[in-house]
Amino acid sequence: MLLKAEGNLLQASVDALINTVNTEGVMGKGIALQFKEAFDLNYRLYRQACKEQRVRVGEMFVTETHELVSPRFIINFPTKRHWKERSRIEYITEGLADLKRVMAEHGITSVAMPPLGCGNGGLNWNQVRPIIEQSLAEVTIPIYLYEPSDTVSKRERQPTADAQKLTPSRAMLLAAMRAYSSLGYSLSLIEVQKLAYFLQRLGEPLKLKFEKAQYGPFAHNLSFVLQRMDGAYLRGMAYKEAKPFAELTLMEEKFPEIDAYMAQHLTNQQKEQVAHLTQLIEGFESPLGMELLATVDYLLDAREAHDVPSLVQAVGAWNDRKGKVLTPEYIGLAFERLSLEGV
Repeated sequence: MLLKAEGNLLQASVDALINTVNTEGVMGKGIALQFKEAFDLNYRLYRQACKEQRVRVGEMFVTETHELVSPRFIINFPTKRHWKERSRIEYITEGLADLKRVMAEHGITSVAMPPLGCGNGGLNWNQVRPIIEQSLAEVTIPIYLYEPSDTVSKRERQPTADAQKLTPSRAMLLAAMRAYSSLGYSLSLIEVQKLAYFLQRLGEPLKLKFEKAQYGPFAHNLSFVLQRMDGAYLRGMAYKEAKPFAELTLMEEKFPEIDAYMAQHLTNQQKEQVAHLTQLIEGFESPLGMELLATVDYLLDAREAHDVPSLVQAVGAWNDRKGKVLTPEYIGLAFERLSLEGV
């Protein structure tokens, strides 16, 4: 029994959560990255299974959470082989057949399912959804189907007149987002926050107030700017409740308008700032990489640290999670890049 659902899939009160994965052991983007951070045991088992070539398209890789509260199971659903590849429809079809077997075999009573192969996977939800509906039509347990965030946004948000007005700052941020995503990287809210952070650090007066947050420097007032542009230049900020890992997508049909505006209204210095930003973050294009680079820069700029040893200490003091995932080696690489770029 398929039921439409919205919101944060990881917070669903169900017996099993479905996580879309590749067969290479990489959870670096989108919903997979959220699963990596929320269910460490699942990630470690999945990564080891990938090394042993036990994760294959068309087959579910199931782990138990061993928690007292839901979910009992994480169902890792391969939608692509290599993490850089696009998902394929046949992988979805083959996987859904095995999913039915897994649900029956484990006695699963309810499931939360993301939009398989969409988002980072590149598949069209209008093609994927009918396949899911047809494949699972006879399943009697509740399966909560979460639509892509941009689908929700298109249905719920209409741009205001103010949203459709470009400003130099908005155009620069959109250009930075476009350059980032043109390399094949998806855009989470975390990454957009960090792009804006560095634009301001490079000299553009965005009037954003960045503060320490779980995933690095965060400006609450940037969310209002993005919400205003939702439906006009980007999608993904539905209901003003976008989560840190929510995926934002740019509206490609607006690119000519943005290009024309930049050519007419941006100074050479502003254009150079966008180019400098792209050069600065090269090699750090991931949610964790951008968090790392911005966190290190924030600490240096606030004079809470001045070299790698003091940065390691300051990062650990920021929160426990940072102390674990931002290793001294990573911190050293970020410090070297920032020093080289003269930020």
